[in-house]
Amino acid sequence: MATLYISYFGKVHEGCAGMPLSCEAMTTSTTSALAAGDMPAAAAVVALSSTADHYVTIGAVADSPVAGVGAKSFFLPANTTREIRLGTGHESAATRVAAKSLT
Repeated sequence: MATLYISYFGKVHEGCAGMPLSCEAMTTSTTSALAAGDMPAAAAVVALSSTADHYVTIGAVADSPVAGVGAKSFFLPANTTREIRLGTGHESAATRVAAKSLT
């Protein structure tokens, strides 16, 4: 088991994330799972970090997002942070991070 740290930030201005909106620590395993909480509607950026390798994806809960190889996911190497600017659409639908660790 591993932990993926998820932080949500408000608006982006000149390449900098705005004020933090919320954060959560997600316990992950080798099976894809959804984060406990929906993304805040005002979130413009999500920052993801972990000390373990992960596959991560973001999607509408109704679409049952699954993290993994070939599943519209990206690889997050251990001991890195990835910031992703969010597009439109998550404001109107329950959207969550899905992740699975490699160990």
